[in-house]
Amino acid sequence: MNVSELMTPTPVVVNEQTSIAECAHLLAKHRFRHLPVVDDKGRLSGIVTDFGVFRLGGLAGAHGELWVPFEDDNVDLCAVDVAEAAQVVATPDGSLEALLTRLCADPQDLAVVVDDGHRLLGVVTEHDGVRYAQGLGEVPVTVGQAASRPVIGVHASHPAQAAWALMLEQRVRHVVVLDDDERLVGVISYRDLIEDDVARGRELTCFQVIRNEETMTIAPDAPLHEAARLMAERKYGCLPVMSGHSLAPEAILTRTDLILAAVQSLQDEELFDQIE
Repeated sequence: MNVSELMTPTPVVVNEQTSIAECAHLLAKHRFRHLPVVDDKGRLSGIVTDFGVFRLGGLAGAHGELWVPFEDDNVDLCAVDVAEAAQVVATPDGSLEALLTRLCADPQDLAVVVDDGHRLLGVVTEHDGVRYAQGLGEVPVTVGQAASRPVIGVHASHPAQAAWALMLEQRVRHVVVLDDDERLVGVISYRDLIEDDVARGRELTCFQVIRNEETMTIAPDAPLHEAARLMAERKYGCLPVMSGHSLAPEAILTRTDLILAAVQSLQDEELFDQIE
């Protein structure tokens, strides 16, 4: 497979002079993690990330219509001022295996696809990788074999701002929430913290940020392609991995774990073809 077979074409973009306020509104409205930045000729300039925007301010008002920077100097910032250099860049005819391998290794977790003139054609996101991982039905890999360890967690009674700081430090998007007996009570995401205004100092506990009363988990012996299907359909970013008798997750299955398994299947298929 090549990159064009998986990429999402014509993504939402901003230009270099788009205000940081407009970037924040677009990220929140579409529930995006990234916004590619292009110049006046459509050439890629960089990537605006939600980490980069919401560490500088937050959205306020009844419907999040107001951008409130943490510092006055950040009022007039534009996309070009906060954009990061794109770390994973590919052409449409490039190797999908190579692209997914690079995507898993880079914390920016977005690949951009450009033509020979560096004009933006599309993107490949972790969600695209999860969609591809649904095709792992013939690969005998279980959730427990692919999931990540150790599990990053916070206690339910701790301030949600502690979870915010941990996510920024570790560059992770989800943490599990445990009670005082180390039992799983939920999962919170970076987006949950943004929507609850934790970045601007709203005082909540981690427990108060949890969205779902019942947390979806998955067994370690479940087939990996079933986990991929579940995560793709429900747009989950992760699944805590728990055995029937467990009180706390023994591992966490992330989108990156699924993509790594997909890469391994591509490599195994290629090796098999060479042997034949």
